[in-house]
Amino acid sequence: MIHKEEITQLLRALYEASGFRLSLHDATAAEIAAYPEGPSPFCLCVHERCGLLSRCLAGDGEALQRAKERGGIYIYRCHMGLFEAVSPIYQDNELLGFLMMGQVLEDLPRERERAAEGLCALGVAKEEATAATALLPACSRVTAEAFGKIMTACAGYIALSNLLRANGESPAEAARAYIENHFAEHLTIDVLCRRFHCCRATMTASYKKRYGETVTESLSRIRLEAARALLAGGTSVTEAAAACGFTDPSYFSKCFRRAYGYSPSKREG
Repeated sequence: MIHKEEITQLLRALYEASGFRLSLHDATAAEIAAYPEGPSPFCLCVHERCGLLSRCLAGDGEALQRAKERGGIYIYRCHMGLFEAVSPIYQDNELLGFLMMGQVLEDLPRERERAAEGLCALGVAKEEATAATALLPACSRVTAEAFGKIMTACAGYIALSNLLRANGESPAEAARAYIENHFAEHLTIDVLCRRFHCCRATMTASYKKRYGETVTESLSRIRLEAARALLAGGTSVTEAAAACGFTDPSYFSKCFRRAYGYSPSKREG
């Protein structure tokens, strides 16, 4: 059970007070709420252009595990040198999840320059690297440690207010629920991995084991079922395709015919 709206309001308040991105993760490490929602331009450069998403996820997973072992706040630097902090959330000695702060520079001389140079070393253009790094917030280690204490207090508040409860939901189950509610959006396995904090291999293997079909197969089937219902109600092929996440009507018609054995145009009117 997740009171996402209230949690997001809390994360937003923390962000507005500090400038630090905050995220909430369940006990499986899947991200279930964040503010701001997406990663910073700096991290996007690392994830998408440099292909290091799996390394970032692995580092985050290790940090969550260390916070769990400590039973308290864990402050560290990610592989790109940014400040991160993790606070586990417990209720009656049961791990409910984690509160995480990340994407923050340490306030030291030339730290922004060093961070930008790190992106350049990964192949990012100097101008883009400088612009992305300029948007990162910065703080001293003392401030990071003080904010860690605030995170610990907020983790306790989340548990005591019953804003988050253990539900045993796996990343595969979380991904399935997300697909069913967001199938019309641009979804890929990598998008789901970023959202639910697991690597591509884990997502694909666990999803196939749990549902007997791949993520791509599920997404296609759910989109086609929704489009079929729209067509039966009189929606045009082009409109039904767009409403259900198909950007190419011709490709949609091909998928529809393969799935149902007839052209979608036969369902119009």
